[in-house]
This record gives sequence, C-alpha cells and structure tokens, in this order.
Amino acid sequence: MSQIIPVRKGEELNTEKLHQFLRVSIPDLPKEPLLIKQFGSGASNLTYALSVGEWEAVLRRPPFGPVAPKAHDMQREYKILSVLSKSFPLAPRPYVFCEDETVVGKSFFLMERKHGVLIDTAFPEDVKGTDELCRCISEQMVDVLAQLHDVPYKGTLLEKISKPEGFLERQVHGWIHRYEKSKTSDIPEVEVLKKWLTTHIPT
Repeated sequence: MSQIIPVRKGEELNTEKLHQFLRVSIPDLPKEPLLIKQFGSGASNLTYALSVGEWEAVLRRPPFGPVAPKAHDMQREYKILSVLSKSFPLAPRPYVFCEDETVVGKSFFLMERKHGVLIDTAFPEDVKGTDELCRCISEQMVDVLAQLHDVPYKGTLLEKISKPEGFLERQVHGWIHRYEKSKTSDIPEVEVLKKWLTTHIPT
C-alpha cells in the first residue's frame, strides 16, 4: 500500500518559506500551522501532502540533484492538468504554479488532493483479494484509460503541446536509446525484442 509518511531525510522542504508562499497565493488559507508529509511511493517527481487546518493540497516538485534536460517539467504538468481537469473529473485540479526556486528549491505546483484507496503491492488489510476483484479493478483501469483518451483535446492547449503523429515511433526508438545508454551487460533476448519492436510499430 502506498502510504503518507514523514518526509524522507534529504527531501525536506522549507516549511517557513512554503507557508509564506501559501499565505500569499491561496485565498482564505486557515491561520493554523502548515503540516508537510510525503507520499511514500514514487521518486520520479517528489509528491508531498500539505495541510493547513482543514485545507489540503498536494505539492509536486522535481527530485533533488541534477535532472535531465526537459525532464520533470512542472509547468507542463500544471498546464496539462489545468485543461484536463475541466473535462476529466478524475484529474486533480491544479491550484498554482511557482517557478521561484527559492521557495522549495525547484519549480513546483500545487493541486487538489484526491482521497481514495491507493493499491500498490497489496490490498488493504480489510479487503480480501479475489480473482473477481482483481478482474474488476483491471477492467475499470482499462475503462478509465479509454475515457481519458476520449477527452476532447482539439482546440485546447493539449493540442498545441502534443505531437500525436509519430508518437509510437518516438516511444519505441526513444526507449531503446535510453536502454542502450544505461545497460550494464548484454542480454541476448533484448536484441530479439528490439528487432521485433522496431519491425512491428503500429500505424
């Protein structure tokens, strides 16, 4: 199960600076102290659970240390959610984007916190995992992904920042390139897989 945990050592945020930013940026913010916790799973981008009294939000920022060019683009993520959340209710509404790196060390954005059951490697203790339940969850995931891909994006910002033409070619060749740059040993089966993938790219 993914859990909310105390902030990991080395990934702390400046509570005072962040709270000051919130007081300026969030209308009617309660006057209570800012509490910061962290989502235990996921390290591509760091995700924090913020609360000030009854007010809640999620903060997303890039990982600490050097990052690859064009990776971890918080503004792009913020813009996508700004459009997507209007027609896809499951997407969290973004609140504010901040490019001032003096607040938490990198650019970041705040978004609505969605509550629910997060299933990672196990079911909650009070839920019995059955074949029927697993099938139901899998089918629901497929249905929701289909709904997501049916979102009307033409005429919106999503159309301007997306490049649907050649997407699959970019994915296949891009991931093969990243594999080649990071591999530590030769795996014969991968060579077969690479050849199959590059000769079976759908239109």
